[in-house]
Amino acid sequence: MGVQEIVKWKNAGDYKMEEWSKSMKKIICRLGMWTMAGVFFLGGCGQTEDESQDMQSSDKAVFLNSAVVPDKEPAPDSGSNSGSTAPDSGTVSGSAAQDKGMASDNAQISGRGTASGSAPVSGGTAAPNQDDTIALREEKRKAYQAALEKLYTQGAFPDGMEYGAPDGAFDQSNNCFAIFDIDFDGEEELIIRYTDTIVAGMIEAIYDYDIASGTFTVELSEFPALTFYDNGMVKAELSHNHGRGGEFWPYSVYKYDQETDAYLKAGSADAWDQKLGGTDGNGNPFPKEIDSNGDGIVYYVMGGKYTDNTIVDLEEYNQWWDSMAGDAEEMEIPCQKLKEYAQRYAVCTSKSVWEVEDFARKVKEQILLGDFQGLSKEIAYPVTIDGVVYQNEEAFLEADFVGNRNQALLAELEAESCEGMFADWEGIMLGNGCVWIGEVMKDDLTSQGLRVIKLNGFASADAAE
Repeated sequence: MGVQEIVKWKNAGDYKMEEWSKSMKKIICRLGMWTMAGVFFLGGCGQTEDESQDMQSSDKAVFLNSAVVPDKEPAPDSGSNSGSTAPDSGTVSGSAAQDKGMASDNAQISGRGTASGSAPVSGGTAAPNQDDTIALREEKRKAYQAALEKLYTQGAFPDGMEYGAPDGAFDQSNNCFAIFDIDFDGEEELIIRYTDTIVAGMIEAIYDYDIASGTFTVELSEFPALTFYDNGMVKAELSHNHGRGGEFWPYSVYKYDQETDAYLKAGSADAWDQKLGGTDGNGNPFPKEIDSNGDGIVYYVMGGKYTDNTIVDLEEYNQWWDSMAGDAEEMEIPCQKLKEYAQRYAVCTSKSVWEVEDFARKVKEQILLGDFQGLSKEIAYPVTIDGVVYQNEEAFLEADFVGNRNQALLAELEAESCEGMFADWEGIMLGNGCVWIGEVMKDDLTSQGLRVIKLNGFASADAAE
């Protein structure tokens, strides 16, 4: 789907994690595309000085994602306007707190997904047939869309949790999401990064949706400072740096476990910069005998062959990192800012993307099924159809559209996904301009809601003659 094979958020905020990490204002710690997520979700707390070497991660939270498709220009004849290298200087490479906006390259929500040609999950059975795969993917995407709407309008996450300030104290401009197969299991997950809130409510999470049970599960939730790698590893920087690491920001490493469909903690790292204290919280002196290169920094690592709080020098720390990451490279997730997505049709309506696209699907279905009784109630009158003006619902129903429908128009509508539709000041276009919808206002400028405002090529050519 034209999605880059990486996942390091780039465009979900104006904050920059590495700059925050260099000042005590970093209590928000390096917060800064798939972007919210996507993704959302962890509100972690910091450590006390004595706890700093225990490397406990912040509490779990939740994370969502999805992306918007590019606008489709109307057809001319529509008749309408319309790399994971180990740190080489004793400091860890930058966090994933940058976000990058993106647009999908088709009429669906973005995601690597399970399109035909993708390899089956390793160790599993043969891939399902293509039609079943597409149907399941679309069902999951609908669930993700519903979850995003609830998140945006109610501040409720897919697992039912609430974070931050749902009273509107924050405008959600930097919250973002993505729909992306982040764990390489052949199915898309919902990633949410939620940062426009109080620090304790900031989270980044990965959700999976189980179609059979109709429930969401959390694969990983952490403070929104995640870096993803193409081997399924995630580096999760902690929310606070209360230890003696100085420029080194403590973090945990997670790896995806296919059996449990979750990310399991594989290791942690922290550091001790002698300039920040000659003794630790227990009064133990700085271990100069371990600091073989004499740079005044040693590292605490855990995981692999190392036990809790193993102290090592830079060379051995780099070896430990290599044992975790190997040749893996960082990934970037195509991310969409939640507020921008919700207001994607703001050029012509105050209605949210979910309201607009739900209405478009309703109109599409009515036309395809020949439900003109239902369609008549959705039209803004008077309406001109193929040069004929219909003043009201009764006049519209008297016309014989059922027996004279334009088959080319039906095919055009059948192909319309009702996602990422073209919009301008006149309205929102379905297909290549055969149907236009928009928000209609009363004389007092209050809204009548969404209506069908234009129909082109509605009758067959034979009927028109």
